[in-house]
Amino acid sequence: MMRKRMPVLVMVAIVVVALIPGIAAAQAEIRLDRHATLVGGEVFSDQIIVEFTYRCSGGTANVIGQASQTAPVGSATGFGSAFVTCDGQLHRDGVTVTTSFLPGWQAGPATAAVTLFTPSATDADSGTITIVTP
Repeated sequence: MMRKRMPVLVMVAIVVVALIPGIAAAQAEIRLDRHATLVGGEVFSDQIIVEFTYRCSGGTANVIGQASQTAPVGSATGFGSAFVTCDGQLHRDGVTVTTSFLPGWQAGPATAAVTLFTPSATDADSGTITIVTP
């Protein structure tokens, strides 16, 4: 009788996946909290902190935040980034988003997006937020 042999490459792949469980289960999850806080100003500010909740694994990751606002006294658009810790736990954090448009961010509605970049996975969320004073 002839025995069927498993190809060597398939056996090596099975062993690698069994030894390194993190490869098959890369994790990256981010959700935009629906508000942001003006930094340092009570009416206008060039910075807001866009808040988010995230979970990831694999050490560290980068979060890119962006926001835009059209208000009665002008408009603003800005970007920011922050490094976060990825330990598989759920965390709440914020990214400072800066604008160079005058008069700057104002309390009220805006749109925002956050994107989480890990070495092995990416996730994003966006929506309408409310900018509030501190």
